[in-house]
Amino acid sequence: MTVAGGGSTVNCTSAYSDDQGHGTHVAGIIGAQNNSFGVKGAAYESELYAVKAFNQDGAAYLSDMIEGIDWSISNGMDIINLSAGTQVESAVLQSVVDQAYASGLLIVAAAGNDGAPDGLEDTVDFPARYSSVIGVGAVDSYFSRASFSSTGPAVEVAAPGVRILSTYLEDQYAYMSGTSMATPYVTGKLALLKQAYPRLTNEELRQVLIEHTQDLGPAGRDPFFGYGLIQASSFTEPIEFKEENPLTGITLSANSVS
Repeated sequence: MTVAGGGSTVNCTSAYSDDQGHGTHVAGIIGAQNNSFGVKGAAYESELYAVKAFNQDGAAYLSDMIEGIDWSISNGMDIINLSAGTQVESAVLQSVVDQAYASGLLIVAAAGNDGAPDGLEDTVDFPARYSSVIGVGAVDSYFSRASFSSTGPAVEVAAPGVRILSTYLEDQYAYMSGTSMATPYVTGKLALLKQAYPRLTNEELRQVLIEHTQDLGPAGRDPFFGYGLIQASSFTEPIEFKEENPLTGITLSANSVS
């Protein structure tokens, strides 16, 4: 896995290297190299940038997360993967993700790991709750909702999130579970769509994503799986673009009109 660059918003260091393994695991799900060794990322040709907002203890200030999102806007990122969240609502956090979305970015965030067994409570974290953000729930290998996966109307799509093998610290691999692991699968899928259809807007790419999901649970969008499970290769038809082609003049000849 190659990291093209990045930045740090924490006070303790200017380096963006991973201290905990969580970020390395998430990054591997997106971009682990296709080298016949270990695991292969969902979008292994993507260009990854690491933005460090969590300290060596695995804790983060909301202000550091907000600064990291602002860094992504300023440095021309296409997609922000936020395998993190909080139960505390913040007008400033909403403002910065709304700004990112308005500027053309896609923001993909973990729904959270606060799901109740019956799934009847709205437990989705922020910023996944915000309408400008794609909230991701987790499923297991049986396509059932992971018992920990947060539920609520803000869940937009679901992806694998139970016992996911990916890259880890010190050139190792590890199994981890959580909506943090489901989120980078969605980010990887969007990266592939962005590569295939670079002229689509972030809103159009988001619509393609949700229109090509496998519906799970109750018919239609539901608080457990959103629109459904993302599909790795379900969108293959080229998109036709309608462009204005104004008539500027007509030339007549004996044999043709041009």
